[in-house]
Amino acid sequence: MLKKEITIFVFLFIIIDLLFFSQKTAAQISQSINAGNIKELHKLNLTKHSDQIAGIDKCYLDSLVQRNIKFSDSINFPLNGIYYSCVQNKNDVLSQVRKDSLSFLYNNLIQKYKGAFDKWKLISQNSFTTHIKKLNSLQKKFYCQKCAEKDEFDDMLEQFIELADSLHYLFQDNISTTADDIIDELKDINDNSRDSLKSYYASLTDNQNDENEMIKENESSKNQDMADQETSRFVVSSDYDDHFNYRSRDNGNILKIITPSLAYHHKSGLSVSGSLSLVTNIPDQVYDNFTMSIGYEKEFSDLFTGSLSYSHYWFSENSIAAKSVISNSIDCDLYFGVKSFFFDVETGVDIGQKSEYTFNLSPGYSGEIGNLFGSDKINFQAMVSAIYGVQDATLTSLRLHKNKKNVTEQKTTKNSRAFSVLGYEPSISFNYESGNFIFKPALEYIIPLNVIDNSQTQPFFNFTFGVSYTIR
Repeated sequence: MLKKEITIFVFLFIIIDLLFFSQKTAAQISQSINAGNIKELHKLNLTKHSDQIAGIDKCYLDSLVQRNIKFSDSINFPLNGIYYSCVQNKNDVLSQVRKDSLSFLYNNLIQKYKGAFDKWKLISQNSFTTHIKKLNSLQKKFYCQKCAEKDEFDDMLEQFIELADSLHYLFQDNISTTADDIIDELKDINDNSRDSLKSYYASLTDNQNDENEMIKENESSKNQDMADQETSRFVVSSDYDDHFNYRSRDNGNILKIITPSLAYHHKSGLSVSGSLSLVTNIPDQVYDNFTMSIGYEKEFSDLFTGSLSYSHYWFSENSIAAKSVISNSIDCDLYFGVKSFFFDVETGVDIGQKSEYTFNLSPGYSGEIGNLFGSDKINFQAMVSAIYGVQDATLTSLRLHKNKKNVTEQKTTKNSRAFSVLGYEPSISFNYESGNFIFKPALEYIIPLNVIDNSQTQPFFNFTFGVSYTIR
C-alpha cells in the first residue's frame, strides 16, 4: 500500500515539475522575443527620424535654390536688355569688330555671374551631403546594441532626436546664410557688370565716333588736297641744305646751299619751275647753278601716283658740287601708298659728257602728329632710301679735276660703268601746314658706299629746311 502511495507521489511531483519548467521556458522565450522587437523598433525610429530630417532639409535646400534662380533671372534680365539694346541699336555706329568685343565682354560677365551661382549650388550640395553623413553617423552612434529594456531604448532615442534636431536647425541656419550671401554677391556682380557694360559701350562709341571723325577729316583733307592738285597754282619756296650731296656724294666738300625757287603747277598735272642755288659758306663762290624743270604728275588711284620730269642745269664754272658735271637729267617717280605705309621707286639718268643711271628704293611710314592753332597740321615722314647707280669714270675724273684732287686712273677705270649700291639714307622729316605756308625741316643720315672719287667715305648728317607759299 505504502509502495503504491510513494509511486503516486513521485508521479505527481514529476508532473508538477514539468508544468513549472514549461511555464518558465515560455516566459523566457516571450521575454527574448519582446526584446528583439524593441531593438528593431528602436532602429526603425532612429531611421525614420533621420529620414524625416533629411527630407525636410532637402526640400528646404531645393526651395532656396529655386528662389535664387528666380532672383538671378530677375536681376539678369536688365543686363541682357542693356547688351541687346547696345548691339541691336539701329542708330548704333559701332563697327563689327567693336560689337564683337562688346559681346566678348558680355559673355565674360555672364560666365562670371553663372560661375558664382554654380559655385554656391555646389557648396550647398556638398553641405547637404556632409549633413546627411553626420545624421547617419549619429544614427549609428545611438543604435544601442547592449540595451535590453524599453526604457533604455527610449532614452537613447530621445537623445538622438535632440542631437539630430540640433543638426537640422544648424544646417538650415547655415544654408540660409549662404543663400542670402550669394544673393548679395549676385547683386554686386550684376551691378558691376551693368556698369562695366555701359562704360565699355560708351568708350567704344566714343572711339568709334573719334575714328569716324578722323576718317571724315582725312577724307576732307584728301578731297582738299585733290582740289588743290586740280587747281592751277604758283608755289614760291626756298630750301636749305646743311651738307649738300648728290647720290650720297659730296665730292669732298661741305657745301651749305640755299635754293629759292618759283614753280607753276597746272591743274592738268603739268608743271614748270626755276631755281637758283647759292653757296652760303664760300664767299667767293656764291652762285652755284640755275635749274629749269618741266614735269608731269598723275594720280592714278588712291594707292598709286606717278611723275615724270626733265631738268636742265647751268652750273658755275667754279662749282665744286658733285652734280656740277651734269647738264641734264630725266627722272621718273612711282609712289605706292597703303594707309600710313608707302614705297617710293625713283629712277633717272643724269647726262653730261657721259651719263650716269640711278635707281632709288625708299620704303617709309607717314602719319599725322596733330593740329596746332586750329586747322594747322603737323605731319611726319620716316623712310630709308637705298641708292643704286652707275659711277662713270669720265664724269668722276671731271669731278676730281674740278676739285683739284687726284685719284689713280686704275681705280677709276676699274669702277667705270659698274652698277652698285651708292649709299643708304635714313631720314625723318616734318611737315607743318599753316594756311598757304608749309614748313618742312628734315634730318638725313648719309651712309656712302663704294666711293671712287674724293667724296667723304664716313657717314654724315645733312639737315635741310624748306618753306613754301602757295598762291592759287
